[in-house]
Amino acid sequence: MAEIKVEQSNGFNNDQNQEQQQQQQQQQNENSEQNQSSNQQQEQEQQQQNDSNNQNNNANGNDDSNQEYSQDDGGEDEPEQFRKLFIGGLDYKTTEDTLKGHFQQWGEIVDCVVMRDPQSKRSRGFGFITYSKSSMVDQAQKARPHKVDGREVEPKRAVPREDSGKPDSQATVKKIFLGGLKEEVEDTDLREYFEEFGTVVNVNIVTDKDTGKKRGFAFVEFDDYDPVDKIVC
Repeated sequence: MAEIKVEQSNGFNNDQNQEQQQQQQQQQNENSEQNQSSNQQQEQEQQQQNDSNNQNNNANGNDDSNQEYSQDDGGEDEPEQFRKLFIGGLDYKTTEDTLKGHFQQWGEIVDCVVMRDPQSKRSRGFGFITYSKSSMVDQAQKARPHKVDGREVEPKRAVPREDSGKPDSQATVKKIFLGGLKEEVEDTDLREYFEEFGTVVNVNIVTDKDTGKKRGFAFVEFDDYDPVDKIVC
């Protein structure tokens, strides 16, 4: 398949009677609404980096924190972002031990952190798990839903640090936008290609309402948000 542009579709109206310009404007409006939550995620990513640095500095000394950290050289073969999960919705009593104890069922964990308020040290309700291999992330995601300390949590593939400030970086969506499609591309071509990532429930190649001619873009919808995260990360 020729190179195409792939983006998350955050509530695009993909009715064939809509103009592409209207769809782009709708995305801009929704991105503006998501801006506040994305800023919070950027702060969370920065806090994670600070905590990880502290753990490394204390690796050979006395570390009085509740966090644990282990390094596996074998995990450096793949970029960290492909081996990491963001875990949201944690119970405030959940610790690194209980979080790691649950998720290590699907592979070797080389880093586990529950994010805490720097002043009160109270859990902020989310954390990160880093596996030694990206395939372990796939297995953990296939095993959803997950319950830790009796509470269902929301694991999502971690976005690259440089993308954490984007408005749609933490959006939970099941649809992707495809641009730059050639005239000969059919629904069946897109379905066959993207079934590799998950169950495709709908493919819509947008056409002109008057001429019926393909307009060069389409939408692919999955039954779950994880295939979208895997594609765009």
